[in-house]
Amino acid sequence: MIVGQATPSTKKNAINDGVKISGGGLCVKMFYIKPIKYKGSIKKGEKLGILLPMQKVYPGIQSHVHIQKCDLSDPTEVQFHGGRESSSGQGHSRCKTQGRPSLWRPRPLDYLGLCPAELQTNC
Repeated sequence: MIVGQATPSTKKNAINDGVKISGGGLCVKMFYIKPIKYKGSIKKGEKLGILLPMQKVYPGIQSHVHIQKCDLSDPTEVQFHGGRESSSGQGHSRCKTQGRPSLWRPRPLDYLGLCPAELQTNC
C-alpha cells in the first residue's frame, strides 16, 4: 500500500520526490522517482513511477532509485519467503563480499515497476 509522499531532502530540486510503501510487516521509502500516485493500493508488477533524471542536480551521476527501510534499520536482516518478511537468519538474506555483508543487489528498474524517463514510452 502506498501511504504517502517521501522526500530525501528538504531542498526544492528536480529529484526531490518519492513514496512511502507499507505492507506485509515492512515499510520502505523509495526516493528519486516521480510516482504515478501518492496514496492507494499497488499490485505486484504494476507501474509505480518514473525514474527522475539525477544529472539535473548531480552532473555525471547515474540515475538510480534509493530504497531504505522506514525505521532506518539494517536492510540485510530482512528475508522474504513467499511474500512474508522473516528475520530467522536462514536463506539468502546476506550476500558475502570479501568477508563482509553487502547491501541487497540492485534489481532492474522494470522489476521495481519503474522506467527511466527516456524509456517511459517503452514500458
